[in-house]
Amino acid sequence: MSIPNLPKFESNILKNMWVSCSNQATKALSEMLNKKVNTISNSPKILLINKVPKSLNPKDVSTTILYTQLIDTIKGIIVISSSLKNILKIADIFLRKEPGYFKDLSDENIPVIKELANILAGHYVTALNNLLGIKYELSEPVLSVNPYRAIEDFDFGPVYVEEIHVLMLKTSFNIVQERIKEDVVLLFKKEFIRELLEMISSKISLVKG
Repeated sequence: MSIPNLPKFESNILKNMWVSCSNQATKALSEMLNKKVNTISNSPKILLINKVPKSLNPKDVSTTILYTQLIDTIKGIIVISSSLKNILKIADIFLRKEPGYFKDLSDENIPVIKELANILAGHYVTALNNLLGIKYELSEPVLSVNPYRAIEDFDFGPVYVEEIHVLMLKTSFNIVQERIKEDVVLLFKKEFIRELLEMISSKISLVKG
């Protein structure tokens, strides 16, 4: 079954929302790390949820993700995805270790990695709440080295039984000096797209009014 693309007008509205959220998160990440951070935000995409893992660092088999549920009437998921190597580089920076200190996930670095995800997701949630006029709260971040197993916990339904389509908004972060790359992905079920667009349009109308 072919998956329809979003109309260009709707795609632009959603992308502008996402870019605005990502800009705020970029500034926060740059300040936390005291490093220059560049971003590229992709156009919104509709796909089957079990195709999402292939969009997360597709060239690296050692993908590590942290995912957080957005709790409100429109359910969503924020996923932070990177190679294990890059995740460990970030842990080195945060814990003030020499580059290459951490060789694997450990009891020492996992709490810091989760806290980074919590902070980054928190900036996205603040921006989404302001833009959409809602009151998202965050669940605790979960770390996984198996994206295919993780999507079963997104609470979007039986992902390997039903054809569940999702809206995916993706921004790639590049921490320039350290050559660290990570992706932040926001997922909503496809049936919420119309409601999201109505919320954005309502906020735009209020601002113009």
